[in-house]
Amino acid sequence: MTKSDYLSNSAKILLMSSALLFVANLLAVIGAYSEVFVIPAEKFSTFCFYAVFLLGFIAFNGEGIAYKHSRENGNKKKTTYLKILVLFVFLVRYIKTPVEKLALSVNAESFGGVVTRLLLGVFNTVFSYGFLLTIVSLWYIFRDNGIKKLLPFETCAFAVGLMYNVYKVFNYAVAKYGLAAFGELFVSVFSNKLILNVLCLLQFLLDIFMCLTVMKYYDKKAVKEQEEKSKVNKKTVVTKRIYSTDCCGIDNLEDTFFSEQKEEE
Repeated sequence: MTKSDYLSNSAKILLMSSALLFVANLLAVIGAYSEVFVIPAEKFSTFCFYAVFLLGFIAFNGEGIAYKHSRENGNKKKTTYLKILVLFVFLVRYIKTPVEKLALSVNAESFGGVVTRLLLGVFNTVFSYGFLLTIVSLWYIFRDNGIKKLLPFETCAFAVGLMYNVYKVFNYAVAKYGLAAFGELFVSVFSNKLILNVLCLLQFLLDIFMCLTVMKYYDKKAVKEQEEKSKVNKKTVVTKRIYSTDCCGIDNLEDTFFSEQKEEE
């Protein structure tokens, strides 16, 4: 496999992850208006949580292998950081509840309570798949710098992802943790669930388009790389065997040389 094959496969796996997250969040939004979808949405969200963790780890590991083969140690480190982040997203789910209980014990009206609730919003946002994919889109922008076909999709995905995650920080602080220290206008702006849902779905939708575009680009590039590799292999000179295949380790160069000399005479 060529480097582009690995990058294409990684984008394909992240495409599947983005699609799963889009469907899971869409079902959750529908479930808020119809009780029929509540239980299916919860079950599918649980399935997606484990599936995306596994898929993300495989995607980043495969991309890391590509950089390992091409000796791009800097890029390989980046994929290692992404693997660590996806692992933390998975693990934080199991410690989130006790952390929230401890943090929310501080009075909401005090300075410490305000800071704590904002930090909880950051905590929940950073250790989420939405933030992970935002970091992926940022990584793609740096990695594919100069590729005009990919840059618009990657930039749009990052911009919307950034807006969603910033809004999510304050939405969690206000709507979930009861932060009201900055006035009614602040609360009304950042407690709007419709804005949160629209930004969420839009981010995952743009992530799908981004991964699809990246996958197609590297698919085409992989075909060209494979053709070039085949041409190089055809030009490779095959040297004459100087060891007998029947008697391992017996040097028959002298016999072969003299036999060819006799044939030429």
